[in-house]
Amino acid sequence: MTALKLLVFCLSVSAAYADVEFQSWERPPDNNPDLNRKDLGPMQDAWKTIKSTANHSYFLIYSSGWGTQEHYKDVRCLQVRSSDLNHTLKSANYTSKWYNTTSKRMESSTQYVQAVKQKEYSIENIMHLGQPQREVTSPNGTCYNLDFNFICESGGCRIHHQECWPKRWTKYSEKYVVFSTSLCYIVRSLQDDKDYESCEFWLREDWLKNNVTIPEVCTHLTKERKAK
Repeated sequence: MTALKLLVFCLSVSAAYADVEFQSWERPPDNNPDLNRKDLGPMQDAWKTIKSTANHSYFLIYSSGWGTQEHYKDVRCLQVRSSDLNHTLKSANYTSKWYNTTSKRMESSTQYVQAVKQKEYSIENIMHLGQPQREVTSPNGTCYNLDFNFICESGGCRIHHQECWPKRWTKYSEKYVVFSTSLCYIVRSLQDDKDYESCEFWLREDWLKNNVTIPEVCTHLTKERKAK
């Protein structure tokens, strides 16, 4: 119980800190709502991001948008790490681990992830999760394209295009790399047939261990559960 209280406290502090930091940023005058611009080049390298998660675990520090409420409402201390890298297909196995506040236990999930290009991009800028293997140099790039038509309702927008999916409302998960360095990365995540979106800020585990207590609490919780 003490460990759980400490976890909640640490996450609350980190969330408040992240919120302050994000609110203090000044939007550039040419801010583009799609958050994906060709001129950013290497900063949007999805394959580089996937390879980075093979060397270190990354923790989700900040997330906003409808996708946060839909997919992360019972999730705390979420970390990811990739394995089994395939340099030809630019793919890997992508493992997520988190603390479930409802079941009060640690859980995990592994998905296939591949770096693919958005249409007309020179490098792979998207982490494509949970879908069959595809050619890295696919001319169609990916389903999400700003030129496609959207069906928008009060609950959000849905994507419908023949080139994307074999049937109308296919579930999917794509993470558009907005910014990436060896220390952290920011992705714009689209998930499910209802197009739940979120903007996510991930930080490397070793940096967190030297600055905040979230990873240490997670480790303590895991050991506590195994002891029982």
